[in-house]
Amino acid sequence: MKFMVEAMGAKFTPYLSRHNNILIAKSAGVEKVEKAREWDIQVVNYQWLADNYAGQRVEADNQRYQLGQPCEDVSPGPYALEMINDQFKQLLRKFSL
Repeated sequence: MKFMVEAMGAKFTPYLSRHNNILIAKSAGVEKVEKAREWDIQVVNYQWLADNYAGQRVEADNQRYQLGQPCEDVSPGPYALEMINDQFKQLLRKFSL
């Protein structure tokens, strides 16, 4: 997750503070989620991160990204990774035949 966040130009923190803009969480009812809501920090599921990382610019308030919504199996193949950006394309080119 940290790699994905940083690859998109954002800063990953393993902690929650009032300076965070968004919290990616697995389930509701945990202290971090409750505190994020108290501080008006948007809470989303992993699917939001995966879709943004894959190049889709999606809104965090979409129902698909709310806690409790199922996340798809996220495992893009090499072709999908090449489409993300030129750095991935160059990296994967070294492994292609």
